[in-house]
Amino acid sequence: EKATETQDTFVAFYAPWCGHCQTFVLQQNGGLNQLATALSSAKNLRVAKFDVDAEEIPSEHGYAVQYIPTSYMICPGGKKTKYSGGMDQASLVSFVKANSCKASVP
Repeated sequence: EKATETQDTFVAFYAPWCGHCQTFVLQQNGGLNQLATALSSAKNLRVAKFDVDAEEIPSEHGYAVQYIPTSYMICPGGKKTKYSGGMDQASLVSFVKANSCKASVP
């Protein structure tokens, strides 16, 4: 799914075989699911995951994914901020709040 012009998107690039990815992206109590739950009431924000084994990373959009998991906050218009914090809910929420453009994050 492509990022929209009306929503901020936090996306995690992952691979199903990666141990850190399984913890962060695929487990129900992993950081990405915790982030989605914590921000479920946010307006103009979506949390997404991108399986790098199933799809090719769109190089024309300038994603620097050398290691997985790699996450970005993407704003409408194309502004991207790479995430480099912890995999815990508090760190993720703080990052999204600080780097969102259109989202109304509680």
